[in-house]
Amino acid sequence: MNHNNNFNLLRLIFALLVVYSHSFALLGMREPEIFGRPLGNVAVHGFFVISGYLITESFLRSPKLFAFFWNRALRILPGLIVALVFTRAIYPVFDSFKSNPIQYVANGPVWTLTWEVVCYASVALIGVMGVLGRNAMPTLFVVLWIVYLANTGNTSNFYGVIAPLMMMFSAGIFLRVANDFTNLKKCAAPVFCLLLFAVHESTAGNILDLINSRIDFLWGPELTGADVVRIAYLAAFPVFIVGISLSMPPLVNLKDDISYGIYVYGWPLAQVMVALSTRTDFRLTPLWLFVCGVLVTLPIAWCSWRFVERPALRLKIRPSLGFPKPRTSNH
Repeated sequence: MNHNNNFNLLRLIFALLVVYSHSFALLGMREPEIFGRPLGNVAVHGFFVISGYLITESFLRSPKLFAFFWNRALRILPGLIVALVFTRAIYPVFDSFKSNPIQYVANGPVWTLTWEVVCYASVALIGVMGVLGRNAMPTLFVVLWIVYLANTGNTSNFYGVIAPLMMMFSAGIFLRVANDFTNLKKCAAPVFCLLLFAVHESTAGNILDLINSRIDFLWGPELTGADVVRIAYLAAFPVFIVGISLSMPPLVNLKDDISYGIYVYGWPLAQVMVALSTRTDFRLTPLWLFVCGVLVTLPIAWCSWRFVERPALRLKIRPSLGFPKPRTSNH
């Protein structure tokens, strides 16, 4: 795959945004929001968009199932296992974080990795079924959107939290499959307008009220301004992310991909700092927690990449020859 893009930079930014957003949550405060949802949630959506695009690229390059799952396991498990061992070691030292605003949760963000694996399996499934192509994948993507829109108003956690993750990942798949005949630059203006629209929920609500007053939409879903914002965001955000990743020249040449380490170590290290602040009666602010957390997390994330993740990636199966690659790839 051509690495002349901004995917690594965006993943680093998203990882830092997750740490920043959690700096509020871990102090018992409300996380900053954009597009009507917590900033950390938006950053995770960015991860899923990029993952959908790159994992699809990996499967198309090497559609053998064993190689596909082996390479995915090498990317996730070694770093995760070491991070969980680290988390388990510090958990009893700080009395299960009982004095923290968020108690007992030693590493909150790792729950998303379960759904990441589910998404990987879905790529393999539709790939084996022959759906991962130009003709079938757009149809499947449209069907997914119809199912999602038909459930507008559903208040379950699955629809509100998990379904958007699936939609973001599937959008990444679609954009990769459609990459050869989709000019993302032509989409830039309307996509940017949709994102601006999604920022202002009150504007969306006013427009929706105007439409409802002019059109008799019998038995249609009861849309709110928040629903319109969510739909506009889900439609535009993936195109925006992939567009700026591929359309712009690389802004920074990142050889070390430390975003995963930041993601799996940021929360437990921040929990430790919050626990220490409560013991010493030191008043932490979200900004101070973020700055201190990043300063501590960055070197640990770099060590994770250098001594755990990158060595594991050297064991990836080469698509053509079927033995470990001599060079490191992030996917």
